[in-house]
Amino acid sequence: MKFFSAISTKGKTDDAILEISDKIDKEIEKDDNINLAFVFATPHHKQNYEDILLRFQKKFVPDAMLGCMGEGIIGDDKEIEREPAISLWLAKMPNVNIAPFHLHHVSTPDGVSLVGWPDNMPISDEKPTFIVLVEPFSIDSKYLLLQFQQEYPNAPIIGGMASGAFGNGQNKLFLNGDILDDGVIGVALTGDIQVETVVSQGCRPICKPFIITKADRDIVQDLGGKPALYRFQQVFDSLNNEDKSLVQKGAHLGLVIDEYKEQFGHGDFLVRNIMGADQNTGSLVITDFVRVGQTAQFMIRDDKTAHNDLITILNRKKEQFKVNEKLIPKGSLIFSCNGRGKNLFPDPDHDVSSIRNVLGNIATAGFFAQGEIGPVGGLNFLHGFTASIAIFCKKS
Repeated sequence: MKFFSAISTKGKTDDAILEISDKIDKEIEKDDNINLAFVFATPHHKQNYEDILLRFQKKFVPDAMLGCMGEGIIGDDKEIEREPAISLWLAKMPNVNIAPFHLHHVSTPDGVSLVGWPDNMPISDEKPTFIVLVEPFSIDSKYLLLQFQQEYPNAPIIGGMASGAFGNGQNKLFLNGDILDDGVIGVALTGDIQVETVVSQGCRPICKPFIITKADRDIVQDLGGKPALYRFQQVFDSLNNEDKSLVQKGAHLGLVIDEYKEQFGHGDFLVRNIMGADQNTGSLVITDFVRVGQTAQFMIRDDKTAHNDLITILNRKKEQFKVNEKLIPKGSLIFSCNGRGKNLFPDPDHDVSSIRNVLGNIATAGFFAQGEIGPVGGLNFLHGFTASIAIFCKKS
C-alpha cells in the first residue's frame, strides 16, 4: 500500500500539471498500479478542468478518480488560499474494493429521493467507509446523511462541500473524467483498508451543561427551566474580557449526542452556531434542530482552542496506532472549513502541518470546504469551522 501527493501553485495550468507529474514521478515505481486518485483545483484553472483530468488519467491510469473545485487547496505541507493551486493525491491499495458513485435528488410522488446508487455498492455488513464530495446548492446535506444512515447505519462518512462559487451549477465535481455540477460524488471503500477519522470542531465550553426544557425545532426556548437568553446572559456576565470578546465574535451551543453517558467530555458535543436571539421570548435560534431533554453547553472558538483541539485528537490517534501496531497511517485526505486557515490561525498551513507534525510526512491532500462532513459520537453530521480528516491505514 502506497500513497503519493503533490501540489502546484503555478498560475498556468500546463506548468502546474507538469510540476505535479514530475514530483510524483520521482516517488512512484513502474509497478505501482494506482487504484484511487483525488484531484482538487481552484477556480483559477476552471477553463482547463477537462484537460487536467484527462492528463492525470492518462499518465497515472487510476481505477477511480474523484475531486472538486475548492476556493483553497491543500497538498503536501501547504494550504493555498485565494491563489491558483492544483493538488493531486494517489493511492495504491491492493485488496481494497472501490465503488465510485454519483447521486442526486429527484422529486417523486412520495417526496424527494436520492437516486443513482450503482449496482456494485457494498452492503452494510461489509462495513464500508465513504469519502464524499458535495455540490452544496443541489443537495440537501441533512437529507443526504439521513439516507446514508438508513442504508449504512454504522458507516463513517468523511468529506466536504465544493467551494469557490456562489450559485447553482457553478461549483464543479470531478468523477472519472466527467465534470459535474450537481449532486454528490463519492467512493465506498471495503476490504483490506482501515480509514480512521478525525473531526476537530475547535471549541471549548464556557459553562456547565444545561438541560433543554423547552424547544421548537431550531429554537431553544428554555434551558434548565429558565429562558435560554437569560442563561446565555448569565454565562456571558461571568466571563473574563477575553472570552466576552470571543462570544461577541461568535457564540456556539454544543449538543450532547449520546445522553446515556454518565459524564460528558471532549468529543461528546456536536457544535452548532447561535444565529440569533428573541428579546421578547428569551429564545435562541441555532443551526440545528433540538429536542427537550437534550443536554447543551455554551461554547466559544478561537485559534488557540482550535489548535489544541486538533492536536489533542491527532495525538490520541497516534497513541492508538502505537497500541495497535497493525495499523500504520500512510495517507490522509483533509476537508477544512474555509473559515479556518488564515481566517483563524496566525500561522500558515496550520491543519496540514498539524497532521504531518503528529503522524509524520504522510501523503496528504484536500481543500477548504463550504461545509465539512464527518462522524461525531458515531453519527455523521454536516459541520462548520471544522477539520474533517480521513487517515488511511495499512494493516500490517
